[in-house]
Amino acid sequence: MYHEPKQRDHGAMRKAILVLLLAVASDSAAARLPPCPGSYRIATWTNCFAELTNADGGTYVGEFKDGKFDGQGTYTFPDGGKYVGKWRDDRRSGHGTKYRADGTILQSGTGENGVFVGSR
Repeated sequence: MYHEPKQRDHGAMRKAILVLLLAVASDSAAARLPPCPGSYRIATWTNCFAELTNADGGTYVGEFKDGKFDGQGTYTFPDGGKYVGKWRDDRRSGHGTKYRADGTILQSGTGENGVFVGSR
């Protein structure tokens, strides 16, 4: 008996891979640095790893230095989009990728002072 091959849902597969990559990136950063102590404070959140939710509902999970996003981190925007990459002084700086809420890539490349300078 012949059976039609099943169509694969590539969108769901891409989203699952993205979630896995985000988890691995977050886990590797968390393994390098200790958790940030207590509630957010500029004076004490340095060379540590934490999750911080802003008043607008955006959430950053990653490395902090002197109370700022600094190092590897993921920022999830209130609309569900994400930026995964390097940060310096609260700005995207270094290699990173910005994703739409559905997981598709919006931009990928290198940033300087929060602006993509080499992207696709």
